[in-house]
Amino acid sequence: MGTFLFDKIVFGPIKSRRLGNSLGINLLSTEHKVCNFDCIYCECGLSSKTIPVKEKFCRIELLFSELEKVLSSQREVEIDAITYAGNGEPTLHPAFLSIAKKVENLRDRYSPNSKIALLTNGTTINKPSVQQAFEHIDDILIKLDAGNDELIAEINKPLSHFGIDKLIAGLKQLKTRVKIQSMFLEGSADGKDISNTTKQNVDSWLNWVSQINPEEVYIYSIDRDTPISTLQPVGPDKLEQIAQKVRKLGIKTIVT
Repeated sequence: MGTFLFDKIVFGPIKSRRLGNSLGINLLSTEHKVCNFDCIYCECGLSSKTIPVKEKFCRIELLFSELEKVLSSQREVEIDAITYAGNGEPTLHPAFLSIAKKVENLRDRYSPNSKIALLTNGTTINKPSVQQAFEHIDDILIKLDAGNDELIAEINKPLSHFGIDKLIAGLKQLKTRVKIQSMFLEGSADGKDISNTTKQNVDSWLNWVSQINPEEVYIYSIDRDTPISTLQPVGPDKLEQIAQKVRKLGIKTIVT
């Protein structure tokens, strides 16, 4: 199945299932996926592990000029969110903190009613500079697709050590609550059956969601091309059943 990369640093606005009319910011390469996860469902395809450092990240001067140009020219267009997204994990950019401060400044100047959002896998959450950057972001949406490290290894394929306990420890250091976004899927990958919708897997995921106690949970499934053709989307009825279990914890949950 076909996948795609964002070919611009600033793109959209596009209609987002979770964020409304969203103006995207891609801090990463426009030619390569740059991520420390290699999720089997990623719309950007699978990761290349041989990208020269100078090609991994956008130039911040170009980012700021492009963002200011777009924001100043779209004052008649309602922008619900300015979203760090794009071709991989945004917080890997070495200047993420200074970028977050400047983007907040530009938002305040040109589009004060827009929220600033971040889509992240949470792997850098223990870095002090990333935690400081979070203070300049309104909505932090962290990926949590499974409730145990073994299933995370199968679905998200971390390229370095990652454990849910480490994520939880980082979340406890934050000064703000986060939102959780979770992809549910079925099918097979690498010749092995895979599903995070079984009772056992959903229960283990619920346990961690309860400990995180997020502001909101977004539950969704595949609706775009994936790099592995044997994956299957989960139907809306099953997604709603999972959502009801989260709501019983007193947590607002949206199926998107």
